[in-house]
Amino acid sequence: MNIKNIPSFSVSEIKGRIGVYGFAKSYISNGVNDNILPPYFFRGEINDLALANEKLNVSMKSKILSEEMELIWLIDTDKGEKCRFSGFMFGNDLTDLGEFRLDSARILHAKLPQASISENYWLSSQPPSSFDITVTRYRSNNVKNYTSSIGMNYLSIPLDMALKAVSNMVGWKHFDKILLFTGAPRGFAWKDDPALHNDRFELFVEGIGSVLNNKIHYSDE
Repeated sequence: MNIKNIPSFSVSEIKGRIGVYGFAKSYISNGVNDNILPPYFFRGEINDLALANEKLNVSMKSKILSEEMELIWLIDTDKGEKCRFSGFMFGNDLTDLGEFRLDSARILHAKLPQASISENYWLSSQPPSSFDITVTRYRSNNVKNYTSSIGMNYLSIPLDMALKAVSNMVGWKHFDKILLFTGAPRGFAWKDDPALHNDRFELFVEGIGSVLNNKIHYSDE
């Protein structure tokens, strides 16, 4: 997929009520029963998310905060009739790993930190197979980064099964469109070095450039 040949638009141009969901795992085991709904979470609506260069608001109660740079699918619900893939964007599915270490069932608690999405989305009839990415963390004068890849190649569930799973998620029919954090790939590069107040995380996608550049903001609220 040549990104230069794919039209992009501002996220602000997406119309209707937009729900935000995510797969709680980046993989589904081989031979999975397609009648079993993969683990998922609900993040609210698009207005609950930060845009590409905005602060990510986090409670001081967060324990082990980790970035999760992921591919996000844009799904059209066809007015509650059927889930249809219609495009993609990028996001940081910021997660409190400390909640998972207490109890893996505390997925909604782990997703309380605010997530972010890119300012643009790309129209497409199929998810991209792979993009090379670089994730950089800026902490005062200390800069760390890692390289990885992002895309459908790293989500071990076919598109039709994934869309079927979304159509079984609670509440999906109430939305005109859905943003789905796919969990592909997962983050956690610095899982033992939690994000701190004023840390800044940047996502660079090969062929596109910088798409996310968010600073962590801890508060008592």
